[in-house]
Amino acid sequence: MPDSFATGKPMGVGLTVLCLASYYKGIEFLQECKRQGCRTLLLTSQSLEHANWPRESLDDIFYVPDVDKTWKLRDVLLGISHLAKTEVIDRIVPLDDFDVETAAALREHLRVPGMGDTTARYFRDKLAMRTKARDAGLAVPEFIHVLNRQKLRDFMQRVPPPWVLKPRSLAGSIGVKKISSADEFWSAVTSSRFTCWSNTFLATSSTSTQSPMKRSCSSPSPASTGVLPWRLHMKATSSPRARCLQDRPTKLHCVH
Repeated sequence: MPDSFATGKPMGVGLTVLCLASYYKGIEFLQECKRQGCRTLLLTSQSLEHANWPRESLDDIFYVPDVDKTWKLRDVLLGISHLAKTEVIDRIVPLDDFDVETAAALREHLRVPGMGDTTARYFRDKLAMRTKARDAGLAVPEFIHVLNRQKLRDFMQRVPPPWVLKPRSLAGSIGVKKISSADEFWSAVTSSRFTCWSNTFLATSSTSTQSPMKRSCSSPSPASTGVLPWRLHMKATSSPRARCLQDRPTKLHCVH
């Protein structure tokens, strides 16, 4: 456990840990937090309200309206800021890959210790990750940001195919597509279904760097589909009242 200087709490007082789980993940972590004496809060997707969360290990649980487990960041920032009026949040922990950026943004906003936006990108943004590794002198296969057309043409003339077209911030090999020619590449990125421009990169394909392909990058990513609701409902298990943010972010009140 961190000392009292780092947390601002007297010795022997447990941390308050806010865990983020857009998917049903991190059950053992939640249980261990409680076992070690932490006040354990969970923020999860409203679609997971009836999931088998370890409620005996949670001091409170809050739900965010979601579209395919995707949250609206602005609403999360407003909602957790409202929660922080009555809770001193010592740590913010993402329980899934897709929650890393949200946790980083919350830490920056609330000035909670831990990785901020820039550092978190090196763990989620595969383009930032590769650039950092290359700049540090590590051997990295050839790659390029899918952004400037002339640079892309130069890359494809200089580096022989096959290549791999990859989203920058998805997970589990979602959206990865093997590209065998320049024509196939331009066809993929100019398709009306392509939603990943500037959010993808093109890399050399090799047996050591390829990932299994689950679906084409021309398919919309989970983060790019649908319009997320403006209202954030934060329902507490220990209270019959649901805390929520109304359509105007400056107006906060409780509803029954």
